[in-house]
Amino acid sequence: MAKFTLRISTNADQKAAQFELLKEDGPQAGSHIATNTVRLPEHSSAMWEGLFDTRRYIERYAGSMLFEGQKEPATAEVLLEKLGEFLGEKVLGRAIMQELATPGRKVLAIQVPTTEEDLLAAAFARVPWEIARLEDGTRLRNLAVRAMTHDLIGQGGQARQDLAGAAQGLAPGESLRVLAVFAEAPGSRPLAMRREREDLRQFFAQKILPRQQVEIDLLCHGVTRQQIKDALCSRRGYHIVHWSGHGHHNALELQGESGNCITGQDLVELFAEAGDFIPQLFFLSACHSGALLRAKDWASLHAALVGEENLAQKATRPEHRQLDDALANPSGYTGTALALLQAGIPQVVAMRYAVGDEYARQLALAFYRRLLADQQAGEVGEALALARSDMADAEEQASLHAVDHATPLLFGLPGQQLAPHRKRSPQMERLAPKPRLQDQSKELVRPEVFVGRGTALSRLRQEWLQDDGPGVALLQGLAGLGKTALAAETIHLWHEQFDYVFVFQAKPEALSLDVFSTQLNHRLLAASIVY
Repeated sequence: MAKFTLRISTNADQKAAQFELLKEDGPQAGSHIATNTVRLPEHSSAMWEGLFDTRRYIERYAGSMLFEGQKEPATAEVLLEKLGEFLGEKVLGRAIMQELATPGRKVLAIQVPTTEEDLLAAAFARVPWEIARLEDGTRLRNLAVRAMTHDLIGQGGQARQDLAGAAQGLAPGESLRVLAVFAEAPGSRPLAMRREREDLRQFFAQKILPRQQVEIDLLCHGVTRQQIKDALCSRRGYHIVHWSGHGHHNALELQGESGNCITGQDLVELFAEAGDFIPQLFFLSACHSGALLRAKDWASLHAALVGEENLAQKATRPEHRQLDDALANPSGYTGTALALLQAGIPQVVAMRYAVGDEYARQLALAFYRRLLADQQAGEVGEALALARSDMADAEEQASLHAVDHATPLLFGLPGQQLAPHRKRSPQMERLAPKPRLQDQSKELVRPEVFVGRGTALSRLRQEWLQDDGPGVALLQGLAGLGKTALAAETIHLWHEQFDYVFVFQAKPEALSLDVFSTQLNHRLLAASIVY
């Protein structure tokens, strides 16, 4: 696999950016291949707007923008093609494009200037390089893109020691541990979390755990900082953390936090408080988790780009600053992914823009299939690139947003491979309540359809299932309100906290103490040697 580095340097005074393509591996590692310099004012600010905030641009102009020679307004796909041509022809340039478009799988490392220094570089960090193409139809295929800032790279282009030190292999006999966090905050817009959670659980149970020494723990419904900390401490950390939930710039929604949001820096402190158990990979399935610009910085740059093109409009909107002003007064950039990298996590997969529920679910499954389930497990960057290709070829892609495929981005170290031992997971014995001490009814089987009830589940999780919680939880209400379904969902989610699960039916007549004791005795005799 060929590996390249695209080194980006910017000049705020000249409003220019230089792109230098270098060889990253082999005997010619570090050698110069091609260079291209571009000045922002020489090109349409609308195209820059499209590159720096692609999803917003597509949603705004799809079906309403006419390009020269076209009779019908451009579709989202046409807009992406035009942006790709601008990125390939004008920004990267033909020399760089022709090198990257050669056959074979390739990794492109994007290096942007040090944090807190360059606003324009932060904007370039979120450009969807994967869509680049030339007017003759040449496209970048099988390309894995990885981003990293200069301050995370040590002497000679090597990674910082703390990053490299965290990326260690598994000890003999050690299971690769995965923590999946499905975070939701009260009052936030509902997400299709249950489907993603259950699909991920089922995928691991069927495709990974029978053949790989992997264990996965799930946190959901009323997840708080303390619950995450407790999980980290009890399991002595995790190698992979998968986070699904609402995201904002440098903020992830989490119950119990100030404003129900936790920043990247706060998340880092949580790992430190739990004993500095640093994961090797963090997968952020949350909107804007890979954005580096602060909201006010992006607003300034975005307003300047739009304002320069329409002077009349700019005159009536004094808040639109000149591009010179936006670039001359950078206030630095940050983000959830960047904070995790700075804390020593070697690799972070994050989302450049907003991401749809369906794409997030399918991407997670495709990614873990390529990373952990394939017989020839590859590097993290390669797994993400192949997952994106799988998604682009999937039959369901018509229902996805046109920009979804350009949304995920890998930050961090090159060449990291999480290779679990090829051995049946011990968690295979704990996938369901065992033994199943219940009658012939199917009432505690996981409900196929279960919508809402998050408040009730969160209360059960936080008040009843804590170590110091009450011994009894009573679900009370009129017939048909879903009490049995709620109980079934509760047991399905948290059965590992119980040694045994008994189910007794008290209808059509009351269940007397004698009948209950007799049934309990019979089931224990059949299931427990100790009893």
